[in-house]
Amino acid sequence: MSDVWVLTNPADSSKRQVIRADVITNVIGGKEQVHATWTGRQMPVTLVEWSTKFDKRDPLPAGFHIAFLQALDEAKRQDENRDQVIYGEWIIDQQQWKWLVKDVEDLDPKQF
Repeated sequence: MSDVWVLTNPADSSKRQVIRADVITNVIGGKEQVHATWTGRQMPVTLVEWSTKFDKRDPLPAGFHIAFLQALDEAKRQDENRDQVIYGEWIIDQQQWKWLVKDVEDLDPKQF
């Protein structure tokens, strides 16, 4: 059985983490951030963050935390033999925020 992971994407990229999705217990969203908490941790972690320092990016769309849950559901339904990772990213050519779901084996570690 495979795992689904979530790569955090805070404005400070040096604070990125990878969390196993099945331990997430709470998701909170707004125009600037989507946060999650998980089993054994009381302080939320930032899954994705918009900041005024990114002046060419729009704030997070309404319901982006719900879009995360939909991406998580989709990842759980996909290939059960491959670990997957979900992360929020500003897609430059589409000029919008999206949750991406990718196979872990297809990721380039240097990109993160």
